[in-house]
Amino acid sequence: MRLIAAILATTLLAACAMLAEQRTISAMREKIRVHWKPDPAIFSQPDQYRVAVRFHLDRNGRLSSPMEVRSKGSGPLYQSATEAAKRAIELSQPFDMLSPSTYEKWEEVQIDFDPRTFSTPGPPR
Repeated sequence: MRLIAAILATTLLAACAMLAEQRTISAMREKIRVHWKPDPAIFSQPDQYRVAVRFHLDRNGRLSSPMEVRSKGSGPLYQSATEAAKRAIELSQPFDMLSPSTYEKWEEVQIDFDPRTFSTPGPPR
């Protein structure tokens, strides 16, 4: 019976930790999403303007090296979308919702800016 209780307790702790991590990631994504202001024209063909950006953070939740665009695209609108994504990340610093005790889990982050799911198009600018 003790073994079962120990297994259940361990499982519950792991589930709580995973839920806390998911909430932290969601908070980080939301903070970035609020600052993401892409050209509204990207919403007409969202598949062409998905942008993935990888970045490294220091223990204070600030960028520690230049960001790296991991997706491929071309044209002025795609370039504008990548700049909007990078600007959103820069403006969102510091990521103070991240705990220094779990630094190894969030030292490197990749955010996917998909116009279909990451943002709701606002009014034209």
